[in-house]
Amino acid sequence: MIRMELKNELNIIHQVLNGNTAAFRVLVDNYKHLVFSMVVKIVKNNEVAEEVTQDSFLKAYHGLSTFKNESKFSTWLFRIAYNTAISKTRKKTVITSAIDDYVIENYSIEAVQENLDELEEGEKLQLLNKAIADLNLDEQLIINLFYFNQ
Repeated sequence: MIRMELKNELNIIHQVLNGNTAAFRVLVDNYKHLVFSMVVKIVKNNEVAEEVTQDSFLKAYHGLSTFKNESKFSTWLFRIAYNTAISKTRKKTVITSAIDDYVIENYSIEAVQENLDELEEGEKLQLLNKAIADLNLDEQLIINLFYFNQ
């Protein structure tokens, strides 16, 4: 994906605000895959993620006049998408389980490291993905944005 220069992005935003609504398509094309990737990790369903992605761009379009250029447009857009996805998932019940301190205390860091060293890379990746999936949505998003979307 070719990234727009910040100056060009601001120019497109000004065009949209001045009545050239078709220019918004450039922003959609530039960010649709990143927004969808983030949203699908939250809602865990492709169809719902498509709907949330569309809703997010619609909200961004209608709220474009409130964009204050204090952050990058992408940051502002991702926040809209994140909030929209979280709102969509709030209806679901979160199931949590407690971990006994006793169980945690019975494992030394060295024992955990030895067990990890014995695993294949694919197994490590599978365990890492499961551990990330067990985090709450905010923590998952932070890790995914930082490590996978820079």
